[in-house]
Amino acid sequence: MNTGLRFRRRDVLAPILFLGLAGGSGVAASAAPIRPFARPNRIQIENLAPGDASWRMVRPGGDGDIVGYPSAVSVTKGDRLDFMVSVTPAQRYSITIYRMGWYGGAGGRRVATLVGLAGAPQPPARIDPQTRMIFCQWSPTASITIPAAWTDGVYIAKLTSQSGLEHCMRFVVRDDARAASYLYQQPAFTYQAYNLFPGVRANGKNLYWGFDHGRKYYQDRSLQVSFDRPYSIDDHTWQYGPGLNWETSWERPFVNWAERMGLDVTYSTDLDTHLRPWRLTQYEGIISAGHNEYWTVEMMDAWIRARDRGVNLAFLGSNAAYWRVLLSPAPDGRPNRAVLCAKDPAIDRQTIRFRDLGRAEQQLVGVQYSNSAFPQMADFEVKNTRHWAFAGTGLKDGDRIRGILGYEVDSSQRNYPQPRTSNYTVLGSSPFFGALSNASLYQAPSGAWVFATGTLGWAYGLDHPALTDPRIQRITSNVLAAFLKV
Repeated sequence: MNTGLRFRRRDVLAPILFLGLAGGSGVAASAAPIRPFARPNRIQIENLAPGDASWRMVRPGGDGDIVGYPSAVSVTKGDRLDFMVSVTPAQRYSITIYRMGWYGGAGGRRVATLVGLAGAPQPPARIDPQTRMIFCQWSPTASITIPAAWTDGVYIAKLTSQSGLEHCMRFVVRDDARAASYLYQQPAFTYQAYNLFPGVRANGKNLYWGFDHGRKYYQDRSLQVSFDRPYSIDDHTWQYGPGLNWETSWERPFVNWAERMGLDVTYSTDLDTHLRPWRLTQYEGIISAGHNEYWTVEMMDAWIRARDRGVNLAFLGSNAAYWRVLLSPAPDGRPNRAVLCAKDPAIDRQTIRFRDLGRAEQQLVGVQYSNSAFPQMADFEVKNTRHWAFAGTGLKDGDRIRGILGYEVDSSQRNYPQPRTSNYTVLGSSPFFGALSNASLYQAPSGAWVFATGTLGWAYGLDHPALTDPRIQRITSNVLAAFLKV
């Protein structure tokens, strides 16, 4: 498993001990609590820096006020990142850049501020007549070269106009050379799939709906979406701000918790997995959280290859690897700036569900999408609690954990192929508005563990003002501990 790669066990904080939840019987040797580290890892050191909660948006502008997008979804140290910003009416504006993490509960750290920038309206968004893709062709109004001192992670660039209106852009800073224990993959393709820019009132479109004077039409949806446009403020009204509002995203609770725990994690995006699939075999565990719905074949192959080479996988969300997408260049030729997903074999036989291509996602994940009931959430019901994943939780079969199930859920579906394993355990079996949701854990022939929660709301149990639950924290700690070499 991971032949020739060296992992520094001492650089991983003991998550179970950190939570004060050490102990519990029945934990297999592979899932034993991690011992305290001998030397702090990069994430622990980073989170000792003072936090700054001003990353939160207080006065979000509309889609026609102050908006912008970055030139890349991820960058590495030394890369130049351009910001394309439109401000209406013309006025000065600022960009404040934050790294997102724990930081003593502040949730972020300010790392740079660009002030006194000249803002003006940029040309209206354009639309491709064939695919109905909405895209912008804006000029850069500011740029930054990523400093060597920045720690890899999720970053947001907060725009603030002179009149006080705000908008956020998001990107990831990678450190491809860092030998971390875990790799976290951000689902940038899914962000764009739901992005409605230029908004409902301006006839915005995404992969689900096309709007015409406030009315939505499925047949007028985009077949292709572009990274060359801002995230719409309209997204957060029904999709929890997949790209715009970090505060209400499905991922933020996991990132907060992981960095609070000091997990030795590095960051990437789904585009990075597509472009550099070999990277997944360099880690002990790969983590997906939140809504990770849109994948390329190259991504699917990379995750399967990693599992089959002994890399452990955690799906701390639901609806993963559902739609197969193709990437294409921007109209001006810049590569990988558009995501195609027709969702209709009569239009394109390639960009449909993976399960309809003979590659059911549960063969990798363990479970697969079964039902949604937006915006409903329900209780997670545990099963097989004698399993080591539940060690130290005090849970019994049939116990329920409040409010973390939904709004999309997965299940184990017998009418599709199952993963290759002799060690498959259902950890959750929960009624959900006429369906049954499952969480699962299986061990591949390579020895790799694959954990799937079957719910978008799992991370709420890790860090949420009302739903944080030490039992969800403990289960997650038990599983991620099992990912590490002893």
